[in-house]
Amino acid sequence: MATAALAERTIPAEHYLNQEFGIKSWLLTKDHKRIGILYLLSITLFFFVGGFFAVMIRLNLLTPDGALVSADTYNKLFTMHGIMMVFFFLVPSIPATLGNFVLPLALGAKDVAFPKINLLSWYIFILGGAFTLWAVISGGVDTGWTFYTPFSTSYANTHVITAALGIFIAGFSSILTGLNFIVTIHRMRAPGLTWFRLPLFVWATYATALIQVLGTPVIAITLVLVALERAFHIGVFDPRWGGFGGVQLGGAEFPGGEVDVGEAGSCGVDKHGGQVAVFARAEDPGVHGGRHASQRQRLDAAAA
Repeated sequence: MATAALAERTIPAEHYLNQEFGIKSWLLTKDHKRIGILYLLSITLFFFVGGFFAVMIRLNLLTPDGALVSADTYNKLFTMHGIMMVFFFLVPSIPATLGNFVLPLALGAKDVAFPKINLLSWYIFILGGAFTLWAVISGGVDTGWTFYTPFSTSYANTHVITAALGIFIAGFSSILTGLNFIVTIHRMRAPGLTWFRLPLFVWATYATALIQVLGTPVIAITLVLVALERAFHIGVFDPRWGGFGGVQLGGAEFPGGEVDVGEAGSCGVDKHGGQVAVFARAEDPGVHGGRHASQRQRLDAAAA
């Protein structure tokens, strides 16, 4: 009886899906759940684009000689698959979708710390994706998703600068999202929700946000230097102009940190799923707050 009453209180008649209607209400929303859904729809689009390139790669490898596409086209498919899957699917998949949707609920907060910046980060992500898709439509990129020099700066005849600019713009979305999550976890926890009471998903999101804030600028700076070297031959990487290729190798290793963003987030989802399975066994609201209790209600029940 008490569980049914609690469920009725926690599922209001008016919620984030029916509070407002229309495209404008979604495009101008500051609700963290709606923004999470916008991210979900966006990365799903990029997933299918990158998946199409993967299918073409596998079809080309059906025969030993790779008769489906030429060698140059294969390099482009390989590169564009990596760019789409890493920078526009893997990196935002956990933090931008589940992080936006679940984090405030797990903290007992009404929203993230900066709702407007949260929406801005989605628009920046879409803008970066648009630049990258334009590079794909215009002929693609064949440098590999790590943009290794000197091929990316001196020898490639594809749209390297446009693709690098798209990833650079999308990086600001990652930085703003990570900063938003860090401030939210520090400043908007429910009363009594101390650091050692945080769910594992929150800890994973916190670690992911730190990687986003610290690692993404290094990748962005490296891509800017690649673009400047390609356009103006400023002599950062190419020895012919006084540069050193090892500089880019060190900076390009940081995309491995971007992969860690997806890994850290997915580990949090996995461990938090185990927590949910354990806590869901409690039907009595007095035991861990019950199945339908929010984080704040569970803390109140535990304190009582």
